[in-house]
Amino acid sequence: MHTRKLLCMAIAFVLLGLSGNAVAQGRISDKDLEKLMENLKEDSKKFSDSFKQDLSKSTIRKTSEEKAAKQLADQFPKQIDGMLKQFKSKKKADAALPVVYQSYNKLDNLMGKVSPTAKTTDSWSKVKQGLDQIGKALNYTPSS
Repeated sequence: MHTRKLLCMAIAFVLLGLSGNAVAQGRISDKDLEKLMENLKEDSKKFSDSFKQDLSKSTIRKTSEEKAAKQLADQFPKQIDGMLKQFKSKKKADAALPVVYQSYNKLDNLMGKVSPTAKTTDSWSKVKQGLDQIGKALNYTPSS
């Protein structure tokens, strides 16, 4: 009986320890979030450069749609930079994040019109992952 009581207490302590770790792992520090945004900014620049090259070889080349897509690709890293600056100063990104997601959705749709190279696809995947992490950390659910 004494052994059973000790076993139950040991299990309770293990479960309490695990739940505490799960909560701690779920939070992200402001410093880490800032670093994620910096990484996203870098990844978005790489994507933008690669995407613009793919546009010049796509079916929409030399059209107004290509011109608008290139402008959006140039604008996207700048929007992320603006979000990063807002976060650095206010520790919030609630005004900038929806704008970034709006551009992200437009670019995601354009990816279907372009035959992206592996380089573009890989960099887009990094952008998507980074933006998803930031959205989750800031409890932001993008509208569909």
